[in-house]
Amino acid sequence: MKLEVFKGARHAFASPGLKIGTEDYGDRVEYKAAAAEQSISDVQAFLRNAFDS
Repeated sequence: MKLEVFKGARHAFASPGLKIGTEDYGDRVEYKAAAAEQSISDVQAFLRNAFDS
């Protein structure tokens, strides 16, 4: 297990439909392209490492 914290990323950071952030239930939800791209890249690297022989 690995925990990554993306600076400035909020809930729903990978949801392009939330480019204009809003407050929902007391939390900020907002798309952050850099965090979304980095998270995808990190997951792909993890899966390659885990499943490539």
